[in-house]
Amino acid sequence: SHTDGGSFIYTLDQSKQVLTCADKFGKKVESVSDAKPEVTLFNQVAGTFPARDPVPPWRDGVPTGRGRFPSDGGLKTSATLTNVKTLQTIIQESDYPILSKALDNLVRSAGEDGLQFTETIETLTWLRDRFYPTGGKKRSSILAMIDKYLVNLFQSIPEIKKTNKKLPYLLAMQGDKINKNTSEKETLVIQATGFPPEGDDGVSRIIVEAYKNGWKKFIVFGLTGQRFCGCGLGADSDGVQIDLYGSSGDYTASGLDGAEIYIHNSAQDQIGQILKRGKLVIFGHVGQTFMYGAKGGEVYVLGNAAGRPLINGVGKPRVIINGTCLDYLAESFMAGDPLKGGGFAILNGLRFNDNGILEELETPYPGGNLFSLATGGAIYVRDPDRKVDQTQLHGGQFVPFTNDDWQLIKPYLEENERLFGISIKEHLLKANGQSPPMAGPAGPAKKPEEIYRKIRPALGEVMQTFTEDM
Repeated sequence: SHTDGGSFIYTLDQSKQVLTCADKFGKKVESVSDAKPEVTLFNQVAGTFPARDPVPPWRDGVPTGRGRFPSDGGLKTSATLTNVKTLQTIIQESDYPILSKALDNLVRSAGEDGLQFTETIETLTWLRDRFYPTGGKKRSSILAMIDKYLVNLFQSIPEIKKTNKKLPYLLAMQGDKINKNTSEKETLVIQATGFPPEGDDGVSRIIVEAYKNGWKKFIVFGLTGQRFCGCGLGADSDGVQIDLYGSSGDYTASGLDGAEIYIHNSAQDQIGQILKRGKLVIFGHVGQTFMYGAKGGEVYVLGNAAGRPLINGVGKPRVIINGTCLDYLAESFMAGDPLKGGGFAILNGLRFNDNGILEELETPYPGGNLFSLATGGAIYVRDPDRKVDQTQLHGGQFVPFTNDDWQLIKPYLEENERLFGISIKEHLLKANGQSPPMAGPAGPAKKPEEIYRKIRPALGEVMQTFTEDM
């Protein structure tokens, strides 16, 4: 990119045992020096897990179903909210041993009933997905602890071959036979350990076969790069939800047509290719050629996208990237007029720092060839300081951002707020210390058109009409 040179230089001072990092231009890249890591070695290493705990006692009461994770609407019960607030306080104010003990107690108590089990999953998932102050602890250490206890929790679920109909979850492992399911309330939990990266015996095929047998709710944990999760479900897979934990592999959610996939981590390359319909949420960054040839879908990325996202998009994909991306965003985009049902991408240019504070990036788009050779669609860039300029475009042009544009993208930004905690009022419509219109006397009002800019293809009238009809 034109801001960091596209490469980094690492220097090891052997005498002092100090490793420093600088960008191509010699500018030092700093890390958080006062954040303390947790040095305890956990059992979860490279896809191996501790021995299964005994199946916990379960009450006779059957919960109404696990509902949605916090990724789809926030914390569902007062108990979950209490859990989250308690653990956030411990993270900020206590040490690692106390945090570990609190997480251990939470997981052990989850075995008492199905509803409490669901609340525990939601609590740990929220703490993994969201950013918040860490009290001087390294976020990576906190996530390692949360991941350990999520694995323990999932492994405590009764195995599918020991079917217990009182529970809303059943655990399947490599080699298990997936029986037919007629309940909308049950979730199939798949431990990915030992599954090959792809092929007939891969995790993705197990999901497809289970879906054919009536399963619609899935949790996959322990992923170590297994590819194609969510692929092969076929047309009209509405009602299917897949939550992925671990390191999901390439091509996840490609060809999706109606299902919802939540990646509770960063994603790899070729994610969401030729995606047609459905919802994809990524609680991290995403790799190269994200959504190549996508035809539709609703997609939310908490972090950054690597190079060449949304190439050759057609139809009506609707995408929010809250960070930034490398070169060639939406190259050859052919998604018509967004105000007439076409597609668009929103680039917010924000990031959470290690203290859980949302801040603006140096520029919302550091690369070139933005909207290169595009013939339809639009890019909405959060750029209050007008840092993106015409030289970074290749076939695109800045056009006025209207109230119609704001009414179009606002519902997606509201969903983005619900998923990631990025507030329209407190974050997106604030810039340079200013307050949004609804914030009262704290500062001058910032209107959406002062914050967002719209980029459209620079096309002749005939070509524009043609692409809008595609």
